[in-house]
Amino acid sequence: MSTVLLEVENLSKDFGATRAIDELSISLPRGEVTSIIGPNGAGKTTLFNLLTGEIAPTSGEIRFDGDRIDDRSPSELARLGISRSYQINNFFPDLTVLENILIATQSEDAGFGPADFLGSRAASPAARERAADVIDTVGLTDVTDQEASLLSHGQQRHLEVALALALNPELLLLDEPTAGMSPDTTAAMKDLLGRLSTEYTIVVVEHDMEMVMEISDRVIVINRGSLVASGSPTEVKDNEAVQRIYLGGTTA
Repeated sequence: MSTVLLEVENLSKDFGATRAIDELSISLPRGEVTSIIGPNGAGKTTLFNLLTGEIAPTSGEIRFDGDRIDDRSPSELARLGISRSYQINNFFPDLTVLENILIATQSEDAGFGPADFLGSRAASPAARERAADVIDTVGLTDVTDQEASLLSHGQQRHLEVALALALNPELLLLDEPTAGMSPDTTAAMKDLLGRLSTEYTIVVVEHDMEMVMEISDRVIVINRGSLVASGSPTEVKDNEAVQRIYLGGTTA
């Protein structure tokens, strides 16, 4: 089995005359936590959208476990084992935590969606068991039957992670999981990611540099869609180009 789970080779994405991703080549090792950082507008979310099939590349290749996937749809990639959370919450606010997760765990059933909870159709026992496991993993068991809109911001961010986990991924992509969090809730998310890292290959887009340095096996820095640096947190922190464009020119 290859130690590289996902490879990006000479990947570019143009939006009209604007190049958001520019001849980017990176590899993501299996079983590691990789953080992708860079200034606002660097192309981080565009890269996530390319990796999950939400947009198509202009040129270049994406390979997952050795197979080319840059022509696959988001649903096909989810079935292959690539799942993501979003920077902006993407759950159904009027459904409970359990109902939101059941939609994901039951998603392989054709036509299953939120409206099914308003009728007589029930999720399968296997889907319910998987949902309960995911809810327990992210620490939301006490609010299983609470509407998502009534959760605290920190709990909603954990629900976002839960929705990605519910698809039973091999590669977990998390876009700004601590966005808008207080120090206490950030610490809780950091603890969750630490536990998940023993089971999943994780890629995180994150602005909290302290968190990046603590949770990451590898850090990739991009700017204007191009690779600036890749290496261990210490190597990236000491990189002069990274200090210049992202960390303000200091190693503190």
